[in-house]
Amino acid sequence: GRKKHWTVTASVSTKDRYQTTLPLALSAIINQTHKPDKLKIYDDGEQKDLREVSPFEGLLKLAGDKGIDWEIVHTPRLGQVSNHQHCLDNATTDFIWRVDDDEIPEPNCLEVLLNTVRDYGKGGEMDRIGAVGGLVHHPAQVSPLPPQVNGTLQDVARQLNLQWFSWNGSVREVEHLYSTFMYSVPAAREAGGYPKDLSPVGHREETIFSHQLKRAGYKILVTPYTKTYHLRESSGGIRSFNDNSMWEGDELVFQRYLNAWNIKLDETKLIVCDFGLGDHL
Repeated sequence: GRKKHWTVTASVSTKDRYQTTLPLALSAIINQTHKPDKLKIYDDGEQKDLREVSPFEGLLKLAGDKGIDWEIVHTPRLGQVSNHQHCLDNATTDFIWRVDDDEIPEPNCLEVLLNTVRDYGKGGEMDRIGAVGGLVHHPAQVSPLPPQVNGTLQDVARQLNLQWFSWNGSVREVEHLYSTFMYSVPAAREAGGYPKDLSPVGHREETIFSHQLKRAGYKILVTPYTKTYHLRESSGGIRSFNDNSMWEGDELVFQRYLNAWNIKLDETKLIVCDFGLGDHL
């Protein structure tokens, strides 16, 4: 049936960004026009008691004032995929909105994501929507959407994503999502959750996870009507791991998934002329 109020857990997996971007991400989540019901912070870092540390002490009180039920999980530090899976396994809400610890969602982000599910799902389709993401812009690196980027897995071969570019028009159905999005808890459970075979850096985890929702028969959407700014903080997070073999191993795991799905990505050689996509290449 049509619910008056869907419940949402905002989930942030973080590592050693106390002094950099984590407060910005939390502030943006707490100040959403549609507040999440719960906020779960998974701390893979030093695991300080944030209630005693500025500015978290104030931010957590603010979350409480706004009626957001917050929790900080001191993890066994197994990496972000383990944290995302824990959040899914223990969720009591309809949706999980995952936000990276170096991202700043616009104030209307959660509201737009929920409205997208509601509007796109008119006529009984709401339960068939597995996930929805907005645009994810890297400051000073945003260009108009190139015609060849279309939201399919072939974009991954080109090392590009629909969400990085500037475009408008209608909501699009895609085959995978990047970095931050809101997903249906029952759909994700049915689709098998997160890949269990990736390294602690979890390279490709969102691609595999979101595509498995699609394979389970759910729609994956991107709306151009809200943005999240991804600051790509260079310290902490998965950047703490300097072992390239983790990324390479994850890429091989991704290749195994593609083979199992019978998907052949184009062999491409991409030469980027000064669009500054930096560490993605």
